[in-house]
Amino acid sequence: LPALGPFARLRACACARARSCATMAAEGGTGGGGGGVLKRKAAAAGEPVLVISGSGYVGQFVIRALLEAGQELHTTHRPGRDVSQLPNEVHCHAVDYTDVEAITALIQELRPGVVVNCGAMGNLGACEKDPAAAEVANCPRALVEAMAAEAEGAPRLFVHLSTDIVFRGDPSELYGEETPPAPVNLYGRLKAEFDGWLAAREAPCCVVLRPTNIVGPQHPYFSTGTKFLQWLDGQLRQDAPVKVFDDEFRNYVWVEDIVAVILKLAADFPGKAPAHRLLHCGGPEALNRVDMAKFVLAAKGYKPTYAAPDGSELPRLVPTPRSSVNLGYESPLCIRFKSARVEEYLGRPFRRVADCIKESVDRI
Repeated sequence: LPALGPFARLRACACARARSCATMAAEGGTGGGGGGVLKRKAAAAGEPVLVISGSGYVGQFVIRALLEAGQELHTTHRPGRDVSQLPNEVHCHAVDYTDVEAITALIQELRPGVVVNCGAMGNLGACEKDPAAAEVANCPRALVEAMAAEAEGAPRLFVHLSTDIVFRGDPSELYGEETPPAPVNLYGRLKAEFDGWLAAREAPCCVVLRPTNIVGPQHPYFSTGTKFLQWLDGQLRQDAPVKVFDDEFRNYVWVEDIVAVILKLAADFPGKAPAHRLLHCGGPEALNRVDMAKFVLAAKGYKPTYAAPDGSELPRLVPTPRSSVNLGYESPLCIRFKSARVEEYLGRPFRRVADCIKESVDRI
């Protein structure tokens, strides 16, 4: 591995080799939940890819796919986090991407051709309680400016993961890239502001992926917290009622479909500049959490009822209106996406979450 510079804050760690990755489907395939990984390197030959917050859920899938594509790969992670289960091929840097001095030094040292930003402060309640921290985490302007300064005119690609929470959530609306943001909480406002800031930049080349709720199988390397499908599975295994929201609708999207878009962007660049700087990424159906729970029930073969102490059969699923719950902040109930633009770019439609759960049932 190439030696890094003497920056004290850029502590590179040797990561232990993880278990072999599951084979992912070829581009356009649907088997195994693979998401259509492109088997070629990013076009910026000789320049590494840097994944910000690669130890998180989406970041781990991005890392796995980039390694399979043979890419020289670096990632940042939270200082103090044990990332020893990441593969040896990953150059790990214990750098807080919100630390201006540290992230600027890392960009200058690595000179990455592509940066994929998976970092965010995504807990809406936490954002409301600490607006300053939320802005720093969700609007990493210094990171983008460091890329522009280092490049000195050379082509650079910044891929940023945004959110559907930039919209108000009108149930009569089908939200496309042309729809102006109208956030109802701080998280959505910060994300919308940063999306707009990126759109106005000439360099680096910035592409915003705006996903809906991302779901998928277990973390590829190590868990950083229970995700929604895994929580559902754990709840549905028990002989007890499970309350799930029935009035909150999203176009749930499979994580490996998001990764397929990122890989294509990286592989195309810089030989083929992105035609669009904003891509909505949602699955083909607007679903509520009851729908998602039914998919897991069916895929796992769990009974929809359980035996109560008196011998009666009770339903496992208890539909509950989220509108009756006081979250302490505003949050949209219904956000329906149209994703024709990204599907045209990818060359195939995003897959139905129900099919992905069924195909990946052993990984849920």
